[in-house]
Amino acid sequence: MRALRLAIYFGLLAGAWALGWPRFALLATLLASGAAYAPEVPTWAVWLPLAAGVLVYSLVFLLAAARRWELGLGHHGAVVVLFGAVLLARLWGELAGAAEAGPPSEPPPTFRLSQAAARLDAGLQALARVRGGGPGTYPAAQAELERLASVDGALPLSGFRSHGWPARIALRVVPDAAGPVLLPRPGDGAGTLYVALAADRGRYWITLVGLSRYPTGEPALLLAEDGAPFVLTPTAGEPRRAEGGRP
Repeated sequence: MRALRLAIYFGLLAGAWALGWPRFALLATLLASGAAYAPEVPTWAVWLPLAAGVLVYSLVFLLAAARRWELGLGHHGAVVVLFGAVLLARLWGELAGAAEAGPPSEPPPTFRLSQAAARLDAGLQALARVRGGGPGTYPAAQAELERLASVDGALPLSGFRSHGWPARIALRVVPDAAGPVLLPRPGDGAGTLYVALAADRGRYWITLVGLSRYPTGEPALLLAEDGAPFVLTPTAGEPRRAEGGRP
């Protein structure tokens, strides 16, 4: 009789894992990753407690089976409630998703990063028109460059998530450069915007870092349509093929 009861509740736990696995796996990916992109993020307040409950009771029942513990009615009831809660959450999520079917409301990271780079590029070219161009035209101060790329006083969100939380674009200034940054530097992750400045501050190169694959991957430069790195310079308002080496 005890073996039959355990089999029933193990079956309920297995069903809860199967029903919730798409959300549980995505939660684990987002929480474990320093940079991840997932357009659809599970409702944390619902799915995180459910994942914790299913995990805890799976371990409890495994130990009970191994050590021949007698579990009270409350534990069995908790498993039934967990199974029902996961089932309802899954059905609610699918119904809500069907009701809201359509294009994603949030733009992808590639769009956000390109938009931030274009905003910074436009600000720098406006400075060049005021200052007449030439050496010393472009600022090297981090704060001034961030101000040009900012929206409402802060760098915009990158579209990536860092350990589950929305992450902002990070701006890195590279002084005394001979060309654009063509490889992500150690410690710089997805959502980084590089501004390489020539030694005389009369020229700059802007490159952007995304992910090599989704939802997680290695930091990789964003590419233009021709497969070359997406580079903005003071002599071109449009992305063009990068020339020169990494500073």
